[in-house]
Amino acid sequence: MTHEHSHSDSGRLRIWYRDDIKNALLSAYAATLATSSRQLPSQESLSFRRGFVAALVAVGLNFGIAPLPFAAEWNQLRTSDDLESVVKANATTHDSTT
Repeated sequence: MTHEHSHSDSGRLRIWYRDDIKNALLSAYAATLATSSRQLPSQESLSFRRGFVAALVAVGLNFGIAPLPFAAEWNQLRTSDDLESVVKANATTHDSTT
């Protein structure tokens, strides 16, 4: 009788380092910056961005990673009614630092 292993690796100890998780969150954020800065923001894309950044922040908090470098944008997105100006300001800031 053979046992097939699932891809879940259940029962095995996995170690994840905070820096690895933080880098994964930062790379996901950078990918959205690269794609969102090439298009004019629509209300739908701004709402998506708000949710996406919120999800990244939530995952970071789950692993005790706070604040993340984009937490300031999240605070602005969370409280602002003018999402377009927040996204444009953050895209300009990130473009000038890269």
